[in-house]
Amino acid sequence: GIITVALSLALKDTIASLANGIMIVTTKPFVQGDHVAVAGVDAEVKSIHLFSTVLTTYDNQVITVPNQSVVNGTIVNYSRLPTRRVTVVASVGYGADIDAVKQVLGGVVQAVPHILKSPAPFIRMTEMAASSLNFTVRVWTYTEYYLGVRCDLTEGIYKALHEANIEIPFDQLDVHLRDLPDVRLAAAGKEGEDA
Repeated sequence: GIITVALSLALKDTIASLANGIMIVTTKPFVQGDHVAVAGVDAEVKSIHLFSTVLTTYDNQVITVPNQSVVNGTIVNYSRLPTRRVTVVASVGYGADIDAVKQVLGGVVQAVPHILKSPAPFIRMTEMAASSLNFTVRVWTYTEYYLGVRCDLTEGIYKALHEANIEIPFDQLDVHLRDLPDVRLAAAGKEGEDA
């Protein structure tokens, strides 16, 4: 009886894995070569088997994921559609001229290659944060250029803001102390006592 139960449990997992493999092969949520995020792994699909999917990470690690984990989790396929949106947030100091910042950011967008004209780029101030005014830059590019466009846009924004003498702030905290004794009076009193 115990052997039968053990075999049943083993077969149950095997049949489930096989069914999940068939589901992946037939529904094709991804194909070999796609850039995906599955089971907490962000990688390229190397091969798809009936019981597992083999992924290669971008630092050249090979990861085998059971198909049950793939099917039971969320699958993000970065390669499925021909275009992707790139979003970069640029922070500038309070007091910056909003129109001047938008003009600088627009110049960067025009200079970066592989940015699509349609949908049109979005450049707006979207947040008044604790230490900065945050501008969101959203552009569209072809999927294969996504990383290059993101890096070029980020570097270009930093250089352009620096060249335009627009402050790029860092997190800061102003501390105001209340009801403290005057340090000079306390020091004078101490000198009087020493005399």
